[in-house]
Amino acid sequence: MYFMDEKYSALFTPWKIGNVEIKNRIVQCSMGGTSLFGWLEPCHFDKEAANFLLNRAQDGVGLVLPGMQCVRDTMGRRWLWQNKKMFKELADYMVEYHKTGSKLFIQLAAGFGRSMAVAPWMVTLNNNKVLGALAKPVIDVSYCCASA
Repeated sequence: MYFMDEKYSALFTPWKIGNVEIKNRIVQCSMGGTSLFGWLEPCHFDKEAANFLLNRAQDGVGLVLPGMQCVRDTMGRRWLWQNKKMFKELADYMVEYHKTGSKLFIQLAAGFGRSMAVAPWMVTLNNNKVLGALAKPVIDVSYCCASA
């Protein structure tokens, strides 16, 4: 049997964000490798990240925040909403996730912005118009680094 120090009891009380009630105050913050829809690759439902996050919810975390998700692929430039298969897989996953009583908020982002590290190869693609045009169907450096 476990005994909790009374000073931590507030961590296990419910709270609200708007009209969403969260069962406790334990939050799994976003971190690399936990984006549900992939990262730096065409968007897809990332089963490995999903299982990791489901395990946190099953362990009692009240709110899970997966890694940031761009609304448009960095590679391939497809819009997130265009991947119907991915959202079907997410819907199936959420049935299991909701059984835990935990909440999951997906962070949407317009792009990398100031958090993007500009690598030397990106500078080359940006400065060389021919190479940049050849690479653009795969990675649009000016889009990725718009505010970097």
